[in-house]
Amino acid sequence: MRLFTVKSDTVISDELIADWAVTAFEGGITYWCDRAEAVERDKNGQWVNMNHQRLQEFEHDGYPVYAAPEFWENDCRGYKLYDPYEQRFCDKVLTLAGMLKALKHQPPHRKGISDNWFRKVVARLIGEDYDSEDADTLVQIAVFNEVVYG
Repeated sequence: MRLFTVKSDTVISDELIADWAVTAFEGGITYWCDRAEAVERDKNGQWVNMNHQRLQEFEHDGYPVYAAPEFWENDCRGYKLYDPYEQRFCDKVLTLAGMLKALKHQPPHRKGISDNWFRKVVARLIGEDYDSEDADTLVQIAVFNEVVYG
């Protein structure tokens, strides 16, 4: 039997990224993250909280900043996520690059779990047929490089 690898380029819009964030922040990650703060890199490359004026640049019609596709256009912005179980913010910031990198994640083989389970999650995310559990999985892999919770 011969196996073939087929690669294709998939275009992912800023709107779709924002939709994943909305799904994650408004239901997907709320069982392990009870606070998220918008951050951006300062001139020294350090993550700092966005001030009120900067936050207003991304707010449209009362929607939260993470719902603005423009927020996710620049990888110098993201969200730090507070883990109440660890009682601290996660070490890694959720960014556009992190989410895109997570889409290529290859989870380790685990006994009793199908090797292509994550490919199915990615297919639903890209095909816009996802749920809050899929968005949660994407965020966890983007932040922890694995599924830590559930």
